[in-house]
Amino acid sequence: MIMQGIISASKARADFSRFIDSVVHEKPHGIQRHRDVMFNFSLEHLLSLIDDKVVTVDYHKDNDGTIYGSVKELDITGYGDTVDDFIDDIAIQMKEYAEDYYNNFTRYFHSTNRKSHFPYIMNILIQDDVEAVKVNVIKRG
Repeated sequence: MIMQGIISASKARADFSRFIDSVVHEKPHGIQRHRDVMFNFSLEHLLSLIDDKVVTVDYHKDNDGTIYGSVKELDITGYGDTVDDFIDDIAIQMKEYAEDYYNNFTRYFHSTNRKSHFPYIMNILIQDDVEAVKVNVIKRG
C-alpha cells in the first residue's frame, strides 16, 4: 500500500498551507504519522470517487393506492400517496441515515452489514439538501 505522495506528518505540519494548496489544486496526498496513514482529497477528487454511488429505488403500488418501496443499497424503505411523495420520503430518510451514520461513524463503519454503505453516505452528505439527494443520488428503477 505504498503510494507516491505520502509525506510525514511533520513535513505537512511545517508547511500546512502549501500542503493544503497542493491537495486542493494539484493532487491527493497521504500523510503518515508513525504507522497511521491518511489520505487527503479535494472536494473535486472526492466527487470523482463517489459520483457513481447512486441508489436505485424500487417501488410498487399497493391495493389501496399507496406507493411503497425500498433502497436496496441502504436497507431503507418508504411509502407515499404518490411516487413523488415516496421519493420525498426516501430522500429524507437517506439524509437522516447519512447524518446518523456520520455522527456514529465508528459503530456503522465497523459493522459488517453497514460498511459498504460508506461511499453512498459520503455522496449523500455532500449534497446541499434533500432536493439535491433526489436529483444526484436517487435513480428511479
